[in-house]
Amino acid sequence: MKVTVQRLLCCICILSIVFSISALVSLSFQEATAAVLRISPSSITEEAGQSFIVNITISNVSDLYGWEFRLAWNSSLLEATSVFEGAFLKAGGETFFPSPIVNNTAGHMLVDCTLIGSIPGVSGSGVLAIITFFVENSGECLLDLHGTILINSSEYSIAHIAVDGYFSTGSSTLIWDVTGDGYVGVDDIVAVAEHFGTQVGDPDWDPIFDVNRDSYVGIDDIVEVAEHFGESS
Repeated sequence: MKVTVQRLLCCICILSIVFSISALVSLSFQEATAAVLRISPSSITEEAGQSFIVNITISNVSDLYGWEFRLAWNSSLLEATSVFEGAFLKAGGETFFPSPIVNNTAGHMLVDCTLIGSIPGVSGSGVLAIITFFVENSGECLLDLHGTILINSSEYSIAHIAVDGYFSTGSSTLIWDVTGDGYVGVDDIVAVAEHFGTQVGDPDWDPIFDVNRDSYVGIDDIVEVAEHFGESS
């Protein structure tokens, strides 16, 4: 009976939040044609003692001549073991891919690449870099893609957005427990709702509230937390 009452209160809370949000939803979404730099797959689950590979991909870009990115992770969980250039920029001609600067103690890397010569850049979508990580311990962390730069053949910056990734060993950690108190409750639902409408690139963006890892905190995130109401770690 107690559980039924809790879930009823949860549903009432959700409905009130949804109605409040619906009054605000006249949002303008970014056009699908914007260049997007992202980690693929966006969410990775692997056990300790194993390795996994992620690609740094670009989509919908025009005249890409050079690129640079920084990637950060929890160094107590992961170790970067290799970084290779992807095939995308090579399609345009000879490239210069300097040795990536990898600091596994601090948990970050700097990687860049450029075409060589007076040639046009490459347009379309593809893989810029391929990174292998070794999982040292159990846990979860953000794969923070930041400091990204895209340059065209005229040496101008290309507007784009960067999308982070997320790693987990699939342990008992509850991603729906955004408050970190070990229990998925009304406070978690409210916390996600308070970040409704935020997305990658916003000054108040926090990926912990994007529980479905689609780079936007929406109604689906609130509903997903509510579906796990009452669970504990």
